[in-house]
This record gives sequence, C-alpha cells and structure tokens, in this order.
Amino acid sequence: MLCNECGESNISDAKFCQKCGAELGSGVKLAGLGDRIIAFFIDSLITMVLGFIVGGLMGVTFVFGGLSANDTSFVVASYLVGFLVFFGYFILLEGPLGGGQTIGKRILHIRVVREENLEVMDYTKSFVRNILRIIDGFLCYLIAILLIHSSDKNQRLGDSAAHTLVIKEK
Repeated sequence: MLCNECGESNISDAKFCQKCGAELGSGVKLAGLGDRIIAFFIDSLITMVLGFIVGGLMGVTFVFGGLSANDTSFVVASYLVGFLVFFGYFILLEGPLGGGQTIGKRILHIRVVREENLEVMDYTKSFVRNILRIIDGFLCYLIAILLIHSSDKNQRLGDSAAHTLVIKEK
C-alpha cells in the first residue's frame, strides 16, 4: 500500500507509513500492467494518426516545393517530426497540460503523478520519464514490462528516474 503523504510503499495490511508515520487509510492504488498496456496502445494509435496527418502535410509541402522523398532533407525532417509528435504527445499530456493523463490514460482512469507528493509532474520530469521510453521500448517494451512487473511500485525505468508513479483514479 502506498502512503498518500510521501508515496512510500508499505506492506498491504500496514496501518501507518514506515517512512513518514502517516496513517495509511485506503492508500493509493497503483495502475496495473494491463491498464498501462491498453492506455499505451490507445496513445500509440493516436500518435500514429497524428504522424500520418503531419507526414501527409509535410509530403505535400515537399512535393510542391520541388523535393522528392529521396532527398536527404525530407528523410531527416520526417524522422525528426515523427520523434517530436510521439514524444511531444506524451511529454505535454503527462505534464501540466494534460494533468498527468494522455487520452489513453484518461480512458483507462489512470494518471502519472510525482512519487513524493502524488501531484502532476512538471515538464522536466515528464521529459526524463518519456525520453527513457527509448530504453524501455527495446524488444517491444519487454524491458518496461519486466521492470514494472518486478518493481514494488510498478515503475518502468522512466518512472524510477523521474520519481513518478502511475496510479488508478478512484
């Protein structure tokens, strides 16, 4: 059970937090792996659609600008825009703009919060949390799944580094 005051993980039947001494009450419920995977799948579909729209607009711009898909600048710009769309979506929505919730997380009623006070994280923490998706994503997110499964706070690498939790809303 997590402490509402400090975010410390305690044994399930504890009455008081072992770290700060606060009364635990009902505690915070961590989001399960299934909810996190479904939310990520929804968000991936959304970023894919956004990527197609932006990519289509870029393609039209490049074609009418006299460039072709074989031009190095087009390829580099395409990768950069794809990177910005994907990571920008998560960084902005999991930060103050989205209140810790992407669209997928909102649908599944889960939220990313700061571990120390259970409030919405700032953009610096959101950047750290999400840029580490690059490592978490190796082997089709197997690293993230293993880390979440083995962590007492259900944290992937990005969560541990940014000191964040993904919680289930009441």
